[in-house]
Amino acid sequence: MRARACVWVVAAAAVLAGCAIGPDYKRPPVAEPPTFRGQVTTEAESLADAPWWDAFRDPILKDLIHEALQNNYDVQIAAARVQEARAAFVATRSDLYPSLDYGVSAGRGKITPGIAGAPGGPARNTSNFYSATMSMSWELDIWGRIRRSTEAARATLFATEDARRGVWLTLVSDLSQAYFELLALDVHRASTPGQPGASVGRSFDIRDTRFGAGARHP
Repeated sequence: MRARACVWVVAAAAVLAGCAIGPDYKRPPVAEPPTFRGQVTTEAESLADAPWWDAFRDPILKDLIHEALQNNYDVQIAAARVQEARAAFVATRSDLYPSLDYGVSAGRGKITPGIAGAPGGPARNTSNFYSATMSMSWELDIWGRIRRSTEAARATLFATEDARRGVWLTLVSDLSQAYFELLALDVHRASTPGQPGASVGRSFDIRDTRFGAGARHP
């Protein structure tokens, strides 16, 4: 009899072990070089993480970047996705803890109290009824479903944060490049002899003449 019970215990343990989702994920080791090619020493902070636009000391550029980050739709969408992923991660992680539900109700009527909270028969006088309920539930994560879902939600949150950071860096870099190109064009126009924009106007006249000749003689 004792041997049969041991057999049942072993069989139950094997079934439970077979229902497990899998081992914990471990990031594989990656061999990182101490320095990159052409780099003298390892930088303590990456240039992408630092406010590199402050190095130019241009208040106009800083104002443009601040306005772009405040009003750009792509940045706002990326930030909203990060908030959505963070809320999903918190909701998934909450399944690891017990949940508590409660309710309160009140009533008034000409009914006598019944048994186990059920209404009784009619009464002559009006009376008040109050009731309160409370329940608690907790799912035992035996097979690791909640843990794996939490890990997946956390990875999604990190991915959306990296995507938001990529959108942010792309916007700032494109804006800075366009701003510097505009400054270079202003310097070029200022250094051109004669009236400002004369060379640009002559180039436009030449292109317009070529276009007209090509239209008359295809």
